[in-house]
Amino acid sequence: MNKMRLTRDRKWYFQYFPYHQMHMDNELFKGWVSLNYLTDGETRYWEYEKSGKLPVSAKGMTWLTLIPDDRKRCIGAYIKPDRHVSVWYVDVIEETGIDEDGIAYYIDKYLDVILTPQGDVIVQDRDELDAAYESGELSDAQYEEAIEEVELIIDELAADIGKTEEFCLAVLAKAEEMIARDRFTILLHLERTVADLMNLVERTQAEVIPISDWSANKTAEIRAYLEIHPGIRRYVILTDCDKEQYETDKELQMHLVYVDAQTGLQMENLLAVCEIMNMQK
Repeated sequence: MNKMRLTRDRKWYFQYFPYHQMHMDNELFKGWVSLNYLTDGETRYWEYEKSGKLPVSAKGMTWLTLIPDDRKRCIGAYIKPDRHVSVWYVDVIEETGIDEDGIAYYIDKYLDVILTPQGDVIVQDRDELDAAYESGELSDAQYEEAIEEVELIIDELAADIGKTEEFCLAVLAKAEEMIARDRFTILLHLERTVADLMNLVERTQAEVIPISDWSANKTAEIRAYLEIHPGIRRYVILTDCDKEQYETDKELQMHLVYVDAQTGLQMENLLAVCEIMNMQK
């Protein structure tokens, strides 16, 4: 069985994009919820018998992931910019947990169910489940539980796909309401204009606060600014100035990304910004 992080950062390169994670407990849903906002990228399609080609990854799409506390499943809803679900990809899982960096994960138990609004219902990787059982990796109980979970997924989600979409969109709206005040902030301390700054802002959906004209004691100024703006929890300091100014404040150093003034913003800087943006601790 494989460990899967909700960021999906290895296969889909979601470390580039805004990520939000929470445990929801209300009348609508109880369990883990995560959102991946695809703020860039080419369109990728999956194709099925009834639905034809469906977009699963494209600029403007949102990946909503739900792990109910009372089920052995991870529901992935790939939502188009028009706020309709393109396709559901549901993993049968063994357990969930939290990584050292605060990112939720689940242990995948091979079987997957794909659902489309047009009525496709596809069960995948039964051969992998059987192989794991025959090799002794899975017990009788684990094997039977996986098959039973697939039947429940089809009964509960595919029987009324319109209702399933309404549910997913309602959870999405509630999650976005909960994170509305958790916007990522870039504290901009640059002496020169960075050509790709607008691309970074668009990709991260960040608020930008220039600090280039602040006093020489940058750490004191930033610390004071953060103290009077306690709502800023997720932030990065993007600077092409003397990074030694920040050496006295270990906390600010964790949020610092240094940009070479001669070369400008590079891919390595972008990845560093996004890594800080998606820290969950």
